[in-house]
Amino acid sequence: MKKAVIIGIASLVSFGAFAQGTVAFYNDAGNSLWQIYSPNPASPNTEQTGNTSSQNPVGTQTFGGTAIGGSLYNSSVSGPAPSTIGVGSPLYADGNLFTAEIYALGTSNQGTMPAFSSLAPMSQYVENFTTTLGSANAFLSQVNPANDPGVPFTGYDPNANSGNGGIDNAAWMGVAAWYNAGGQYTTLAQAQAAGAPWGESLVYRIRNLGEPASVETELNGTPTAGTPSPYLVGMQSFSLAATPEPSTIALGVMGVGAFLARRRKK
Repeated sequence: MKKAVIIGIASLVSFGAFAQGTVAFYNDAGNSLWQIYSPNPASPNTEQTGNTSSQNPVGTQTFGGTAIGGSLYNSSVSGPAPSTIGVGSPLYADGNLFTAEIYALGTSNQGTMPAFSSLAPMSQYVENFTTTLGSANAFLSQVNPANDPGVPFTGYDPNANSGNGGIDNAAWMGVAAWYNAGGQYTTLAQAQAAGAPWGESLVYRIRNLGEPASVETELNGTPTAGTPSPYLVGMQSFSLAATPEPSTIALGVMGVGAFLARRRKK
């Protein structure tokens, strides 16, 4: 036990010795636009991923849903938001009812592309969709948190003279999004447990993470000015997927139970 505590403290000290790399959370980087869509009515339980022919970089995907965002819902008039919504709900046209969050993992932790489930949520990069249309049809505002702690185990060693100090300034990254039911679900796990629509992007590697002014790096030649945080260049569009409501799951379990009980009686 004592040995484990010592190792844990040493890990924390090592973790704190590095300046973590940062990103700018935005879905329009000028030369890279991606969107998050409502579920595809033709296959509501299957996510769609990839860019369309009108996005940059150009892709071949055709989304069955619509880009999420807008200001349709008015809780003061319509009352509290429902706990979950169906595929054809008009509420996908309201940004306040949907949340997006960056998930990431330092590439020094894993050299090959990991599954999305291996990434960790970055609580400093979380926001609701916007209620007004931004540039290039962007429905996410740019987020650059003050005192951003960055992505763990990325960036450069500030104790090194220059260069990467053995720590990679890149990360495996993805974005998750979900229906938040008017603020009821503040995390992806809560939305999943409630059977609310949710989705996740493909994982990709983002390079040249931003560095604070206090760090001397190959990108930031002198510690007098920080390296700008990159946008999520390389991220691809994706859709949410509908999931069964809890009541539907319960009815299914009850049905199976009744069927098995009937067979036992025979």
